[in-house]
Amino acid sequence: MQLASQNGGLKSDQTTSDNAFIENVPYKVKFAFDGNHANANSDDLSSAFQTIISVPEARAGGASVQVLVNAHDKLLLEGDYVDILWAQLTPTV
Repeated sequence: MQLASQNGGLKSDQTTSDNAFIENVPYKVKFAFDGNHANANSDDLSSAFQTIISVPEARAGGASVQVLVNAHDKLLLEGDYVDILWAQLTPTV
């Protein structure tokens, strides 16, 4: 399983020079697939697809992705925070 993030976090549609606010909020990704589990940080996924789990045998079943945002000591800007998280399953032969 490979993941990639467009923004490396939840990016605000607003900007500011005030350091009291955060414009890009990092998050954790928890991935589960057929009994296999992996964790990743959004800021590690921003440059390209990163392999977060590799299983040597054929698998089938349900998958889930959970996004967790930790509390921060900075304020959020008014507006929307968005990211696109891509997931890619690639068979190895």
